Amino acid sequence: MLLITVGTEQYQFNALMHWIELLIKYQLINENVLVQYGFSTHLPDGSTAYRNLSEQDFLNFVDRASLIISHCDENIAQLLEDKDTPYVLVPRLHRFREHIDNRQMEIADEFEHRGVAIARSPGDLAKFIKLQQSTLNPNVDETQLCEYLKDRYPSQKLMLVCAAGGYFRYMQSLKSFWENYSDRSWISVRTHTTESKIENVLRYWGYAPVKNNFANFIRNVVLAFRVMPRQKPELVVCTGSGFSLPYLIIARCLCGSKVVFIESKTRFLDIGLPAWILMKLNVLDLIVVRSRAIANRYPKSVYIPVSDGSNQEITQHRDYKQASIVTWLFWV
Repeated sequence: MLLITVGTEQYQFNALMHWIELLIKYQLINENVLVQYGFSTHLPDGSTAYRNLSEQDFLNFVDRASLIISHCDENIAQLLEDKDTPYVLVPRLHRFREHIDNRQMEIADEFEHRGVAIARSPGDLAKFIKLQQSTLNPNVDETQLCEYLKDRYPSQKLMLVCAAGGYFRYMQSLKSFWENYSDRSWISVRTHTTESKIENVLRYWGYAPVKNNFANFIRNVVLAFRVMPRQKPELVVCTGSGFSLPYLIIARCLCGSKVVFIESKTRFLDIGLPAWILMKLNVLDLIVVRSRAIANRYPKSVYIPVSDGSNQEITQHRDYKQASIVTWLFWV
């Protein structure tokens, strides 16, 4: 099942609805399509449509979907990073009255630079639908971050802590750093992906979700008290999410571990709640952020930009007034 969701934005997104309809018509989509259309006035033929979904229904559909297509919003990206389901984001355009401004186009440029799949035409969507889990997320070059971590923390007994979904993919992108430490262990969430890709004998499975699930939080606390004193890691590296909190706090307090927190690539303006808690508790030896705006707000953080391999940051955005003919045709 494909899930198309445009949130509760008060603007229509008919262009995306037409794109989906086109792909269904030409059988480029060969599975059930569920659309949450918000304020859009056109619904794709051949889809099951809901104007709005309750939070529980939305999360149930997310878990069942093979691919999620959504508008280019920071909040939805952060939510989807916590899931195993691959996703594609489509920016709304001010010119076609899809948004109040061109903020989503700017976000799309940044996200694409950071390895998030962005579609700007029906052709892009067809490509990502065909790829799905195989090579959906474009590769990014994390050489600068990996080299920084290796130089700062040589010869450490290492533990890697990350949830599943995007957080695990984030940790996988840092392989050129952690593969140099033969004495390493993992704490993650058991999924088909994590089981197949974590080859270490020393791996422990935590409990998720933790949001609004106090029982899983307590289970993670118990596991942390059991695992950390046994392993006594010198260095603990985490790629975000509230899942990691008990493990990082107990590693620091009971084992004196150096704790490194690498903030999500989907955050532009501020750190998330887990990073804020860890900073307030003075748990972190290092926090790495991927946005200059966040680095300016937190002088103790270390800013390392995400690179696409060109060793250049984005300095120019697209000319948003020059929308593609493909976008225009499917809006009218």
